[in-house]
Parts: sequence; C-alpha cells; structure tokens
Amino acid sequence: MPEQMRIEGDTKRLLLVEGKDAKKFFEVLVAQLGLPGVQVMDFRGTTQLASAVKAVRNMARFDAVETVGIVRDVEKNPTGAFQSVTHALRQAGLPVPKEPFVFAEDTPRTCAVILPDASTPGMIETICLKSVQDDPVMPCVQQYLTCVEAAGELPANLDKARAHAYLAAQKKPWLRLGEAAEAGYWQLDHNTFDDLKAFLRAL
Repeated sequence: MPEQMRIEGDTKRLLLVEGKDAKKFFEVLVAQLGLPGVQVMDFRGTTQLASAVKAVRNMARFDAVETVGIVRDVEKNPTGAFQSVTHALRQAGLPVPKEPFVFAEDTPRTCAVILPDASTPGMIETICLKSVQDDPVMPCVQQYLTCVEAAGELPANLDKARAHAYLAAQKKPWLRLGEAAEAGYWQLDHNTFDDLKAFLRAL
C-alpha cells in the first residue's frame, strides 16, 4: 500500500482494487452511480493484498469505515482468487464473507468480489470486452489476433490483448483501461456491469 494513501475524512465505504487501471475504472463507475462516501484504493497486486489490507486496517479513521469491499481478478483460478481475499481479511482480523458478492454482515461489513464472476477465468478486461462485443471494431480485433497466431504465437493473456487491440482502434489509442472508461469507450450501461453496480450500491 503506497505510503501516501490515507482514508479520507468523509469515507464510509472502502473499495480495494487491483492496480491503477482498476482504481481509475472503479472511480469512474462510482461517480456514474453517484455514490457518496466511497473511496477507492489500489492494493497494487495480488501478492501484496494481505499486507495492504493490514495497512488499511491500521490507518487513521478506519474506525469510521462501515464497509470494506475487495475486488480482484480471477485470472485462471476462481477458488484461489476468492481464498486469497478471505485470507487477507482473516489475517487483518476483519469479518470474512462466505462466498463472492455476499457481504459478511459484521463490523465493518466486508465483501469479496472476483472478476469476471465466481466461476469463470478472466479479469476486469473480460467484462469490459463483453460490453463492446457488438462493436463493429471487434471482428477486426479477432482478425488481428488470428493473424498474430498465424505469424507465431498468441499472447499469454488473450483478454488483455483483445482489450489493448480494441483500444488501439479508438480516437485516443493511448488510453489505458480506466481512462477508456472515463472516455466512454467501454459501454458502462451494458448489462454485463449489472452485478458490479449492484455490489457498489450495496457497499
């Protein structure tokens, strides 16, 4: 957890997310939903999650926090992703939810969200790509990756590659995932984001 991170004075709900791109993305989504008192923090990476949660638990003003939500990517292991979140909460002495997207109703309330869902390998890019699956650019993205495969070897992370390829075709091709959300390149009104929005409203 970066040293400069502090719990802001009006924060009632903390949202810990994985990386600067995810932080920006969720800040955009929180703003779109008009949710007050929500502060988004970047725990930087899965290997630092447990230490980040402990650091947050010991921050000034934590006693005023009513809810802590943790969001991380599934990658390839849905069960392992959820267990890493519950382990971090347990190590910090915080309530532990029994399953993803379900709040532990204690003080503070806690919730673990793994993306794209509780059983599917993937990440935040997986959801973002679903929101633009009908975009005319997407067949071009697939053609590009087909060409890459024919020329050698596919990227190790296909959804990240697809997301980068899609964003490269936009008016501002240099934007990262969170910045792209702010620019309107991901369709945040798409129903693929419904579960995330329901979670944020329930924080």
